[in-house]
Amino acid sequence: MAEKNAPEPTKGKSAPEKGAPQRGASTQHKSVPAQKGKNAPPAKKETNTVVKIVLIVLGAVVLLGGGYLLARYTGFGSAKLKALLAYPQDILTGWREDAPFQSYELDEYVKLGEYKGIPVTLAKEEVTDAEVNTTAQGYFSESGISLGVKQTPGKTKVEAGDTIEFDFEGSADGVSAETLEGMKATNYVLTIGSGNFIPGFEDELIGATIGKEIDVKVTFPDEYSEELAGKPAVFKCTVHKIGSEVITDSAVANLTSGQLTTVKELMDYVRTDLVNQIQQENAYAAFEAAYANAEILQIPDRERKYYEDMLSSQIAGSYSSPDDYLSQNGYSGTYEDYKLEYDEENIKRDLFAFAVAEKENLSVDGTYIADAINNVRQNNSDMASLSDEEILDQNGGRGFVIRYLVAERVRAFLYDNAVKSFE
Repeated sequence: MAEKNAPEPTKGKSAPEKGAPQRGASTQHKSVPAQKGKNAPPAKKETNTVVKIVLIVLGAVVLLGGGYLLARYTGFGSAKLKALLAYPQDILTGWREDAPFQSYELDEYVKLGEYKGIPVTLAKEEVTDAEVNTTAQGYFSESGISLGVKQTPGKTKVEAGDTIEFDFEGSADGVSAETLEGMKATNYVLTIGSGNFIPGFEDELIGATIGKEIDVKVTFPDEYSEELAGKPAVFKCTVHKIGSEVITDSAVANLTSGQLTTVKELMDYVRTDLVNQIQQENAYAAFEAAYANAEILQIPDRERKYYEDMLSSQIAGSYSSPDDYLSQNGYSGTYEDYKLEYDEENIKRDLFAFAVAEKENLSVDGTYIADAINNVRQNNSDMASLSDEEILDQNGGRGFVIRYLVAERVRAFLYDNAVKSFE
């Protein structure tokens, strides 16, 4: 059945299904069943929505759960982060800017075991061409943006099952391409028999010859947009290519609004992104191996408040109630069980990270923060004119950013000091 409000002759592509919001306000995240991030390339501008994605050359911002993982030494960036992860700033009173953990006598809370030289088996930090291509193809399918078509040599006439690239322009009683969006397209990619267009449209294209304009006569279904419901229409169509669907330079430019212009640039981006994700997962694995040797003696009340306030803020900003939040996260227990299960595990990991940071002097000074802020400006044009404090404010606040960067340094340190073997 056609989408009722879609003016174009397509049945209407639905947006990629939005998964349940994931828990993940922690600086560690790994105690949360988080969704593995796949970073879209710089995104295409849609009709009414601009999807803002940052192209980061040295590393990618990875969406895991409700928070953003900041790729190693690449900074951070998301205007939405403040709403998701905001918490009262007075919690941070007394923290040194460069080392928030110094507000605690950490020996009272954490007993460190061996954390350097820990054997850990990690995933190979490499990806195959097939994995890169599959991921790149996924960007197009999820965005609803068409790929290009590679012409099959000698193929000139459309048959059932063929994939074609064609132009169309339609008109109906009182409706034309000038008066209604969606009645015209160029270089549109369609597989004959896919059922993506209204009944009869694809069948009418069978037998069309490359370069020769034909009239496709159809009647819009009764359950369609008001302007077109039940009306006969004529679409002038010209087929340009018949062949297999492939990623082309023009498709890449369309997907990324011109930020990337060649297939090679997209594939390089995807490869770098996938390797970064493996490296980040490996850093977490090294962290978990070292964390397993530690003993958490007690949990400070202030850390409980930190997590409770973040969770309450996240629920208030995006959900109708705590029960709604739990339901959308697929959690069947009570709200108190949820806080105990996830918050306590995240707090324990935070305390462990703080203790390692103190032991190894892994503070985050003003230069480190300035570098992160500069990366935001370089990779987010809409933040280029903001002040340092405005950028920090839009990324959860100075306290959260410092807390995260300290934990990020610990993960990198433990990864570098692990005895690594690769599967």
